[in-house]
Amino acid sequence: MKSVDWGSGWVPLAGENAFQVELERELSTSHPLFGARPVVLGRCLVCDDIVVRLSGEVNAAELAVVHLTWSGQSETPTDNSAWPYFERLTLKEFIARFIQGGDHL
Repeated sequence: MKSVDWGSGWVPLAGENAFQVELERELSTSHPLFGARPVVLGRCLVCDDIVVRLSGEVNAAELAVVHLTWSGQSETPTDNSAWPYFERLTLKEFIARFIQGGDHL
């Protein structure tokens, strides 16, 4: 995603970083993204949203925006929610909604 204009609200992240570490802590083995091996690509500067590449799924959307809780531990889903909360989307959808549109989870 090096060619993406991240705008003023998002920044790219590469390599090992605190957001990747926290995501891995929060994803329980029962979380829908656990098997997708998500890799953090960038973060929102005004909230705890991150964008990840889903590298383990062949026919799924290529990205997901994830809202981290920063609990430092595996999250347990409650009330049919999947914490950390996330939404799958394509690169085009991510740019339109989150970078250009300013959406947040």
